[in-house]
Amino acid sequence: KTVALSRAAEVSQLWQVPVVGLTLRELKSAARKGTQLRKVLTNHLLRDLVQSSLPGKKIEVIAVEARYSDQMIKELSQIRSNSSVLRVLPPDFLPYARFIRAQLQKRIKASGVEISFVSVADRPFEKLLKGSMHDHIIIDPTLVSEIPQKVRKGRHILVLRMQLDPKSLEAARIRAGVIV
Repeated sequence: KTVALSRAAEVSQLWQVPVVGLTLRELKSAARKGTQLRKVLTNHLLRDLVQSSLPGKKIEVIAVEARYSDQMIKELSQIRSNSSVLRVLPPDFLPYARFIRAQLQKRIKASGVEISFVSVADRPFEKLLKGSMHDHIIIDPTLVSEIPQKVRKGRHILVLRMQLDPKSLEAARIRAGVIV
């Protein structure tokens, strides 16, 4: 929810129009109740999932690409050779694990880095993080609230920092019919 709200605020400020931040569950609920929404912005990886969640609705789903922030790129570049990285994914992102791995490998400059994946649905976070043999664990900001504070302080845990791609956002603005 926090990510949806912050992205909505960012787009609202850039486009100078009101933008509502909703989770997929909230969007489905609003659609069932007869929402006035006609356009939905979503992460490019989740476009098909969002579209399929709105069957029969006349709501246009517009994908916006997200990319690693400069800070995230800096953090990834500090990973040492032959390290092991565990990427914890929300269940909806598991189908895109190969794509996500390729994007990570582009940013991790060190050689011999092994990247593996696990879904947050697979096991409780505390057990996963405490028993991890990985040098680094990368989690989505949407999952931070599920990690106990004492576990979150670990140096080997990186919170994924993404930003909206300006070119993709501009294309979405035009497609949405917003004139600034």
